[in-house]
Amino acid sequence: MPSLMWLLNTVSRCASLYHGDRLRNTDLRPPHARCLVGVCRHPGLSQDGLAKHLCLDKSLIARHLAYLEEHGYVTRSPGADKRVLLVYPTEKGEAICPRIREIYRDWNAWLISEFTPEEQEQFASLLERARNRAVSYVNGEGEMPPAGSEGEVER
Repeated sequence: MPSLMWLLNTVSRCASLYHGDRLRNTDLRPPHARCLVGVCRHPGLSQDGLAKHLCLDKSLIARHLAYLEEHGYVTRSPGADKRVLLVYPTEKGEAICPRIREIYRDWNAWLISEFTPEEQEQFASLLERARNRAVSYVNGEGEMPPAGSEGEVER
């Protein structure tokens, strides 16, 4: 059986190329767009909260947000705890989010267009379960995956 990580990463890289093509006439790249959508869905979330929500490194989120702020898509302001920065979309950020979501929907629809409706439901359900398990591990809530296994890793 092919490695699930190889398969998932290949789909993810292809999605990123598609998203990049569709965002070509903007100053956004796929990672910035994903971050902006997170901000639009959760305005007022802290940088750390956004990093956790997107399962990304805090320093990477800070770099993405600095880019988005520099280009007028988000603002960051201190919360009640002055050490915590809260992130909000600007009008420019809110205006482009529907386009980004449309790009995501188009890719998703194309990707599973050859599946039957039953296969689409099953695929989504299984991926959601895998995602939830992965997130629980990252959040320290799940059991640890095995440190190593016997046999070769397949591509």
